[in-house]
Amino acid sequence: MSHLHERKEKICLNCGAELYDRYCHKCGQENVEPEESFLHLSKHFLEDVTHFDGKFFTTIKALVLKPGYLTAEYIRGRRASYINPIRLYLFISAAFFLIFISVFSGNSHEEIPASKKQRLDSAFAHMEQARIGLTEGLNEEDSATVSKALKSNQMVINYNDSDAFLPQQTVAEYDSLQHALPKNKRDGWLKHYISRRMIASREFSHNHPEEWKHKFLESFLHSLPYMLFLSLPFIALLMKLLYIRRKKFYYVSQIIFLLHFYCLVFVAILINNILHKWCGQVGNILAPFVTLGYFIYLYAAMLRFYKQGWFKTLVKYFILLFFGSLILIFLAAVFATNSLLNTGV
Repeated sequence: MSHLHERKEKICLNCGAELYDRYCHKCGQENVEPEESFLHLSKHFLEDVTHFDGKFFTTIKALVLKPGYLTAEYIRGRRASYINPIRLYLFISAAFFLIFISVFSGNSHEEIPASKKQRLDSAFAHMEQARIGLTEGLNEEDSATVSKALKSNQMVINYNDSDAFLPQQTVAEYDSLQHALPKNKRDGWLKHYISRRMIASREFSHNHPEEWKHKFLESFLHSLPYMLFLSLPFIALLMKLLYIRRKKFYYVSQIIFLLHFYCLVFVAILINNILHKWCGQVGNILAPFVTLGYFIYLYAAMLRFYKQGWFKTLVKYFILLFFGSLILIFLAAVFATNSLLNTGV
């Protein structure tokens, strides 16, 4: 409750309902004077922050230390002490992206000495030297034949290094070729869109390999929360089918369960990267156990939440892992392709 004075008028300023107490029975707004001092506004802000902090740490503690407990509490209706699952997911996924990109991607621009582009440039330089050596002393016609043969070999290298259906090396080459063709022979809008972006991405990767890698990974990681969120209805449906005889667990119950598990996965990934980055060899030893940990966590959460026997839960656990992995692999391929098409544009 705030410490502002209660208004004498018994009409809600928010919805206009007649009031019988300090709070409106229709919209819940407190019937207090609308004027606030700066001191009260600051105090209200601090109260909200500390209240959120308290709920956040209570929620994280229950999430990490008690598999399945947080979901069970939510389904029972005990929700005031914890953060809403969707809000928790949005907060943790946003924090994951910000921390991962700002802290763990700082060395992404370090150059690799033996990059593919450097090897190709070296090969082309040797070929040019060979061309000069072979054409010395030849007449103009023979010299042109040798140069043409070597140029063809260079194009084969370029072609093999590229996608088989995209022999053009630059966006300019592709655009030039498309403009030269009759309108009925040009690529359709979808093929034109995909081809142009693929060539742009490939061209960027050849010219700036490390920057391309950094941008691709950043784009893919940024899409990870969306990918997991998009998988929710499909994996939740799979879980609903696995527990179809448990009538008290609705479809939404499975979504809440998955939201909490996904939040745990984000936390585990961050812990893994902290171990790799700052704990040296010890971190490298411990990191696989953290990864193994969230697989064990999923089984323990299923045991606690659905309250079935260990063997029956184990069977459903492996079914969930198999088909859930197929769904995630498919979505990962879709989002990775999207990241590829948008890298270099």
